[in-house]
Amino acid sequence: MRPAWNEEIYSRTPFKAAQKKCLRESNVCLLALGSLGSSIALGMARAGVGNFILCDPAKLKIENVSRHEGDTQDVGEFKAVIVKQKIARINPGIRVVCKNEDIFTNNDKVIRQVFEDTSLTVASTDKTSAQLICNYWTYTLKIPALFAGCYEEARAGEVFFTIPGSGSACYGCLRDGLVQPYDNKKIDYSTARNAEDYVGEPGLHAAVTMISSIATQIAMGILLRDENSGLGKLINPRENWAMIGTGLSKDFYKFKKPFEVFFQRLKGPRRNCYTCKGGGV
Repeated sequence: MRPAWNEEIYSRTPFKAAQKKCLRESNVCLLALGSLGSSIALGMARAGVGNFILCDPAKLKIENVSRHEGDTQDVGEFKAVIVKQKIARINPGIRVVCKNEDIFTNNDKVIRQVFEDTSLTVASTDKTSAQLICNYWTYTLKIPALFAGCYEEARAGEVFFTIPGSGSACYGCLRDGLVQPYDNKKIDYSTARNAEDYVGEPGLHAAVTMISSIATQIAMGILLRDENSGLGKLINPRENWAMIGTGLSKDFYKFKKPFEVFFQRLKGPRRNCYTCKGGGV
């Protein structure tokens, strides 16, 4: 039996009754519960989101502890299960479904079942192929999606979102032919369409959470975009690619100074996009 929802937990959130109801009834699917995903999930739980689907086949390793929301007592446990347990300690009334697997290894019917009843999908995997597959399914099923990631050493990061029907470029448009930052040509993200994994990088937890905090607020804005919320005003289809610089971002990629945050305009949709074929989302 599902525990009772504790409304008192959210008495100091900046949301009105109708907005709280919207969040409580929202169902958010998170793909990857690593350093970014775990932080985003807990931030959304603390804000009042009532339902989650957590998907990640990986278990927490000792080297993950410096950045993950889990700790040494969680090493060896599935990351999705760790986050589920922490969400239950925030509000036991939150409904959480864990899928400790790579959902994209399933057939199309199973994949569709994961996504079709969700209000928003948040993808923060280090597999570019998984991000692009998520883009395909959310575009096909007309589900809003948010893609978050860190660049090397968490010197900077990005948050990209798509709203079906808005006419904006999809995540495939963003990645198709766009040169991403790389380190001494060892990591070339310009070939992101075919790359399997980003190379693991060191980075400060504080830098990662700076990116995840912005991602969480944009995710909340997507859920509240029709609820007259201030966060909902963040959601502009023509400004859907946020660039976040952390403490070491000066003169890195598109950043001129530390802690620089801005929306990067994207020319799109791209006519050669393999997902939306230039039609936008």
